[in-house]
Amino acid sequence: MLIARKEGLANETRQRQVAIRERELLYYTKNCRMLGDLAALVAGFAYSGIRYHYLLERQTSFRAGEGDALAEMVFLSLLTACMGLGLQTVLIAMLVAMLGPSLALRGPDGSLADAVAGMQGYTKVML
Repeated sequence: MLIARKEGLANETRQRQVAIRERELLYYTKNCRMLGDLAALVAGFAYSGIRYHYLLERQTSFRAGEGDALAEMVFLSLLTACMGLGLQTVLIAMLVAMLGPSLALRGPDGSLADAVAGMQGYTKVML
C-alpha cells in the first residue's frame, strides 16, 4: 500500500513536470517564430535601403560628393551587415521552431528536457 502510494506520487510529479516542460516548449516555439518574423522584417528594411540607394545612384540628379564616399561606404556596409544578421536569425529561428518540437515528440525518453534546453540556448543566440 505504501509502495503503491509512493509510485503514484512519483508518477503524478513526473506528469506535472512534463506539463511544465510542454508549456516551456510552446513558449520557446512561439518566441522563435516571433523573433524570426521580426528579423525578416528588419532584413527586408535593410534590403529596401540598399535597393533604394542603388536606384538613387542610377538617377542623373543624385551625385555623391567626394567627402560623402566614406559615409556612403559605412552606410551600405551597415545595411549589408544588418541584412545578413537578420537572415541568419531567420534561419536559426526557423530551424529551432521546427526541429525543437520534433525532437521533443519523436526523440527517445527524456528528449523533451533536451529539446527545451536546446531551444533556450538558441533563443539566447538569436537575441
